[in-house]
Amino acid sequence: MSNPLYAQLGWLPAPPDDFAAQCRRLADEPAELGRRVQRLANHGLDENQLNRLAKVIAKARDGGASLEVR
Repeated sequence: MSNPLYAQLGWLPAPPDDFAAQCRRLADEPAELGRRVQRLANHGLDENQLNRLAKVIAKARDGGASLEVR
């Protein structure tokens, strides 16, 4: 995939500058967890950001948190 549009998910908005901080806050604020995870996932994330978000999701699910979007 040499085309930057595909390799960098160019059709998606860039992640927020405070992406890591927002991921950390997800676990601290369980209200609307699913919606906030979804909002972060709708960005052109790199591999490190995807892994960070996946770990937050796994930890939340292991803790019994709901990821339901209402």
